[in-house]
Amino acid sequence: MMRALVAATGLALLAAACEAEPDCRGPADCPAGTHCSREGRCLPPDTDRDADGVPDSLDRCPDLAPPAGEPFADQVDTDADGAGDLCDNCPAVPNPHQADADGDGCGDACEREAASECEDANDAVETAPLLALGRAVEGVFDSTGGEPDLDRFVLRAGAGESLRLRACPYPAGSRADPVLLVADLATGGLRYARLNDDGGGGLAARLELILPEAGEYLVELSEAEARCGETLTWRLEAARFFPAPEPIALRGDPLEVDLQAGQLRVFEIRLARPGPLAVQLSGPPGSDPALALTGAGGELIAFEDDRADCPGATDARVFGCLPAGPVRIWLESISAAEGPLELSLAWPHAGPDVELGRAGQMVEIAPAGAALLRVDVAARDFGPALSIHACEPDRFRPDLLGTCTAGAERSAGLTVPAPSSTAHAWVTSRDGDCDGHGAGGRATVSASGADLDPAPLASGSVELSQGGLAAFEGSLEAGRILELEARATAEGMRPWLSIREPESLRVIARATAPAGQPSARLDWYAGSQPARLLVFVSDMLGQQGEVALGAGERDLLRPAIDELEPNDEPDRAQRVSADATLRGSLDEGDPADWFELDLSVGMTIEAISWSALPGDGADTVLALFDVQGRPLAFDDDGGPELLARLGPVAGRGGAVRLRIEKRGPGRLDYLLELRGGDADPGSPVAPVPGDLCVNELLVNPGPADVNGDGRADAGDQYVELVCAGPYPVDLEGVVVAGAGASAVFVQPFVLQPGGAMLLVNGSLPDGLFDVPAFGLGRAEPWLDFGFDAVVLSAFGIELGSAFAPARTAPGESANRTVDADPARPMRPHTAVAGSAGPRSPGLRASGAPW
Repeated sequence: MMRALVAATGLALLAAACEAEPDCRGPADCPAGTHCSREGRCLPPDTDRDADGVPDSLDRCPDLAPPAGEPFADQVDTDADGAGDLCDNCPAVPNPHQADADGDGCGDACEREAASECEDANDAVETAPLLALGRAVEGVFDSTGGEPDLDRFVLRAGAGESLRLRACPYPAGSRADPVLLVADLATGGLRYARLNDDGGGGLAARLELILPEAGEYLVELSEAEARCGETLTWRLEAARFFPAPEPIALRGDPLEVDLQAGQLRVFEIRLARPGPLAVQLSGPPGSDPALALTGAGGELIAFEDDRADCPGATDARVFGCLPAGPVRIWLESISAAEGPLELSLAWPHAGPDVELGRAGQMVEIAPAGAALLRVDVAARDFGPALSIHACEPDRFRPDLLGTCTAGAERSAGLTVPAPSSTAHAWVTSRDGDCDGHGAGGRATVSASGADLDPAPLASGSVELSQGGLAAFEGSLEAGRILELEARATAEGMRPWLSIREPESLRVIARATAPAGQPSARLDWYAGSQPARLLVFVSDMLGQQGEVALGAGERDLLRPAIDELEPNDEPDRAQRVSADATLRGSLDEGDPADWFELDLSVGMTIEAISWSALPGDGADTVLALFDVQGRPLAFDDDGGPELLARLGPVAGRGGAVRLRIEKRGPGRLDYLLELRGGDADPGSPVAPVPGDLCVNELLVNPGPADVNGDGRADAGDQYVELVCAGPYPVDLEGVVVAGAGASAVFVQPFVLQPGGAMLLVNGSLPDGLFDVPAFGLGRAEPWLDFGFDAVVLSAFGIELGSAFAPARTAPGESANRTVDADPARPMRPHTAVAGSAGPRSPGLRASGAPW
């Protein structure tokens, strides 16, 4: 039916053109080498820019290929203006010229009408209305009550969908200065968050986005500078956004790209055959780019913000198994850092000699018919790092077989289970690889096969050679759980465990020791059938050393309890105990299940998800919330393969709600094991909201030389943090964001209850303060006055914030009116009862030590 609709519409347009005395009525009327268009004009040979099978002269979206499985979806034209709905900037109102005076992706014809916000509903996330695409919304920031007015909406989008949002003062003369936030709704920004202020110039905020997951997103508008007693008017526009792809060729040299914060650019390459591609996007210090790959049909292949293999690094690198034909590379800049970004590509070469670009280089390795594959790299002028991948048919995500970032000065080697398909050795530089500026050079790659001779699976000591692999064979009875732990005895190692099928060597489950931790843990449930399995032990970095392997079996802690529907919403959560095993299922119509339990002070909770059908590729996500809906903890792919494992999380008193959801299509049968325990007062836990307090801020240093560098400047700005909770907290992963920049704890750092620490904007000599202090090495201002001057977060969960007072004297800090109490307001230091002096960095307001 869709094909008939396209043909009929084309004939109608051609008939209309004939009535206007066309140049041609058919091919015979045109010179050789040209053709007669549907408008009756002789044109050069037709092209098909989006390779969708519809010539550009008939294509309603000539630069946009239709989604996979819907070959003519881009030809639907609801308003009959000649532009298909998928690329029409105003799909419901005819606008054949696609006029867009302000360039915001929303056509002028759509901007003539706007809906009004529902002020009572959009102040709370729970009642936020849906944000319609293609129609503007107008509203107000009402701060007459003395608190900032946050206006919220819910946006529904698909994975890989590209959108443009713009918030601006409206009408002319409005003094509103909106800040625009888009975050995934399920975790409040844990998995995805984008923020922009003045990205469109002037007071307007602009965000161009390509979204990583299908689902609901929170759109939040706030006023950049609160003006008490004023009502400020704004306008919000949201529309689908289809930037024209810029064709590029596969190239070894980096491509320099200018990209402003909140802006998208898209490049297109064409691959002659399916295969892997590595893409890296790097920028100057302070930059924070993101990357995505999509196929010709718009399907999302890969997406990445910060690199998971480089804690603290803000450049982006994706590795995808790509189909033949056009592939689009989406570039996004998240920060406002000045300077161009560099886009680098790496694709397979026959080898054995390779020359590295910025993104490294890949070598194809054909299967040798052996059970194990050994790859060695010898470099001439750099220290190589090596990873080995395999692309499975019809899967965008490659199978990572192993990595090695260690070796002699100019070499690296790695032994991995041999894949059934072609393997790809990806060679990069370990000399500064994580900062995106590793040296290139030449290298030679060699490969050989080896036989598999597994030992019986048992606890004991395992000696790993450089890039080596140890194999064990075992069995597991039905309904039993295999518990594995690999603990490094040598410093700097990161053990890696994997379970594979004995015949095909297909991955069943795997786990890696977290960065900075010596131990990898892997639990696997056998299901209803006994299983034979292979266990492989290696080191994520390819280090040489001894690993202590622990192997044991157990039953489920408790008999499984069936979930009770309906438990698909938080207020319908099923009540369970802290020690329970739950059995349930999820599908397209039931994507999440909720459970509620009591978690008193002194208790911990750990949640482990299992697939009830092992080996089916199940993918779970776990999240923990308090009864007010605030996220407390989250995990995705923290357990075997794609299964989530949460905790242990320490209780703060009262009820909590646990949500399990699935990724991907089809049905998921799961087991969810809850383990309650006693909290160890001496063991650090991840902070939850209320654990950390921004106790003191110095925004305007004035004459104060806080960091002792001989200058009074923006480098003397500081933030004092205090642990206000009952447990020691590990700050690894915590982000401290100010108006101009942010700081991230990339290594474990434990703050004891009642303890304090300092973050100073500039450089900082050791021993200057009696509490732990970190210098950020910056000269530009970090902090500014106004609401939300400083926000603490961890993995997208907001832990706390500080509202700096509107005025403090130069050199005077702002302090909590009661030290370490996050519920108390910030006031100028000299106005705090008992304070001594204009500021107290690293001390109580009275000057007494912590």
